[in-house]
Amino acid sequence: MSPEQVEGKDVDGRSDIFSLGAVLYEMVTGGRAFQGQSDFSVASAVLVKEPQPISTLQPLTPPALERTIRVCLAKDPDARWQSAGDLCKELRWIAEGGSQVGPAIPLAQAARRVLRPRIAWILAAVCAAVAVAALWRAAVAGGNPEPLAFRQLNFGREAVFQAAFAGKDTVVSSAATSGNTPQIFAVRPDYPEPKPLGRPGMQLLAVSSKGELAVLIGAKYVWYRLFTGTLARMPLDGGAPREIEEGVRQADWSPDGSQLAIIREVGGKDRLEYPIGHVLREVSGYMSDVRVSPKGDRIAYFEHPLKWDDRGSVNIIDGGGNNLVLSDGYWSERGLAWSPNGEEVLFSASQSGGSFTIYAVTPSGKRRIAYQAPGGLTIQDAARDGRWLANRLDYRYAAMVHTSLENSPSPNAAHDDDRDLSWLNTSHVRALSQDRSTLLFAETGLGTNYAVCLRKTDGSPVVRLGEGWPADLSADGRLVLAVVQSRPPQLVIYPTGAGQTQQLKRGDIENYVTAQWFRDGKSVLINGNEPGKGTRFYVQELGGGVARPVTPEGTRDGRLSPDGKLILARGPEGKYSLYPIAGGEPQPVPGLTEADTLAHWSLDGKSVLVYRRAEIPCRLERVDLATRRRTLFKEFAPADRTGLLSIREIFVTDNLRSYAYTAYYQVSSLFVSEGRQ
Repeated sequence: MSPEQVEGKDVDGRSDIFSLGAVLYEMVTGGRAFQGQSDFSVASAVLVKEPQPISTLQPLTPPALERTIRVCLAKDPDARWQSAGDLCKELRWIAEGGSQVGPAIPLAQAARRVLRPRIAWILAAVCAAVAVAALWRAAVAGGNPEPLAFRQLNFGREAVFQAAFAGKDTVVSSAATSGNTPQIFAVRPDYPEPKPLGRPGMQLLAVSSKGELAVLIGAKYVWYRLFTGTLARMPLDGGAPREIEEGVRQADWSPDGSQLAIIREVGGKDRLEYPIGHVLREVSGYMSDVRVSPKGDRIAYFEHPLKWDDRGSVNIIDGGGNNLVLSDGYWSERGLAWSPNGEEVLFSASQSGGSFTIYAVTPSGKRRIAYQAPGGLTIQDAARDGRWLANRLDYRYAAMVHTSLENSPSPNAAHDDDRDLSWLNTSHVRALSQDRSTLLFAETGLGTNYAVCLRKTDGSPVVRLGEGWPADLSADGRLVLAVVQSRPPQLVIYPTGAGQTQQLKRGDIENYVTAQWFRDGKSVLINGNEPGKGTRFYVQELGGGVARPVTPEGTRDGRLSPDGKLILARGPEGKYSLYPIAGGEPQPVPGLTEADTLAHWSLDGKSVLVYRRAEIPCRLERVDLATRRRTLFKEFAPADRTGLLSIREIFVTDNLRSYAYTAYYQVSSLFVSEGRQ
């Protein structure tokens, strides 16, 4: 029995997930998850005790399988897999090689040959059982909701960032037809073509019950469909906007149109404020998609543990700051709205890198599939009469590599053009080996924990090292640092050749943001945070011990100097400084701006290469740290910029002749439903 069943509370399909987790635990370990000498003692164990870790009983169990079973056995139903279908997808991914076998212990080779087929057999059997259970439950529940009819509102190739109803028959949206500069458009019944409102560089945030727009002026692209700029109020007829607050990212109106809830970053932390100035929540990751309930008593939003990684949870919070997680564990979350009666939160999310599904979840945490379609849809808004605005995203992360001639003095003297070495549709460049032969990248479409991948730059087949977000490749190319977003998160080391996976001691670190190798390969530089504290940098030796802090709270976005003595990083106010690892006062670097992103530090330590993610075309510039002089190093400017929102994650070899980067493309189609949901 699940804990809620033992206590006589209401149960749903998540209770079955718990029971299945207990069966899985026994299949893998040979022992029961919860034991006792009587029914009473077993029930007590279910309520208060945690099962013995599987890895201590079966050390060769894939870490992803152990994590999956642990999620099944969570005491809180909201922390479990929310449906049999979700669990089935995860198990299939593991069965297809989505997890590496954990660190080996001195066992006989024969025992290894026995255990691995056993695990594969268990996974195959369980996938079949879960599929049957999912079909049975769908049959009992009547399957998916009846299909809705949708009418398309835009027909050009463009990226749609936000859309909302503005009265009964008008739809307002912000989109970019080239690059990432947004503009607001209105679609009215009298003319089907979107008409521009205001000037370019304005991003739509929300429409009030009085028909007034909340917009960002001077909007600068940040990530995905997020911008930052100056919050302003603007009449729907396109009159001049009135500025309210700087440095805002997202906002929504109160039901009566008098107040605004906002999300902005202050001192390296994200803040949710309602009304403006009253802080309800502050996090070290980031928040998005703020939406005030129809009654104005609660706010729904997404919370993401890692900066600009859109995995996360669906939360609601009241005016007293009481926060509640409604649903968790999503690979990606984009788009959120309240149902007209305020009894459900509609949100669009993907479980494991596939298309987006629109879900509905109650404040008590009961979730259902509201709409699912081939290609997926993301919810934008819900009208009072039940109609939806929904967006279909066609997006791609392309891993691009340029390798120059061996004796070429310039990166522009190409061995060939920039080559697309992407594997699937979500390949993120993470490092390029110094001999320009190997690309390290993340394939984020393979499960909620992603995949750490290597590929030779000659286009050879991809090698999957394991799960996680690859953080860095060692100078000799033999070891990869990766962050596995388990609970709690882990920092692991994968060998690129023969060898065993290592796990570093976590200590008090709650979240890992980045990790870098020291050049000697004996230590790592970590950016993360402890519970209730801001991000900072830590140094951890591979020989043992836990990470020790070396910078103040609020420091982030840094790179280690070639000699391993300094960290060039942003401080709490976003400005760059040099932080001595051995201790001492930071030294400001006035040659760099808050908009700069670090790409490379020269071997002599005298200059850095920087770029601005929001700029299309993207200019990679060399900045002399002493003289502040800037010179153009390379410009990334594809001829067709439709849907190209950013150039990100640029990596350059020490000889400055080869590089790799990620190009993010997004094209959207906007629809309005023609019925009630």
